Amino acid sequence: MKMIGALFAASLAVGSVSEAGAQMRPMGPRSLAEGEIVIQSNRSITLRPESDADVAKQQDEAVRLIYRMAERECALVLETIGATCELTSVSTDVSSNEDGSVRGPMVRATGSFGMKVKLKS
Repeated sequence: MKMIGALFAASLAVGSVSEAGAQMRPMGPRSLAEGEIVIQSNRSITLRPESDADVAKQQDEAVRLIYRMAERECALVLETIGATCELTSVSTDVSSNEDGSVRGPMVRATGSFGMKVKLKS
């Protein structure tokens, strides 16, 4: 019976910590002014480096290309639907395959971009 009481007390303590952690998280969406929206865009590229190429350099080049794509995202939005565009987030992921499969070595990079856009009137 003491064991059950100890487990119950431990579960209450864990529950209290979880509730405290939940209270520290920001609540609700970012505030947007009238006429503003959030746009999320995802892009990916695949490079096929030469067999003797330095993989780390190829990965850097792939990420560099993703950053250039992020830079162009706002330009595309401004050409079409946006009066203003603010790049608010960028995340990247890069991987490589050197297994010598039928397609040969590859470096793949993906990027995700968040933008706050005020729509044209």
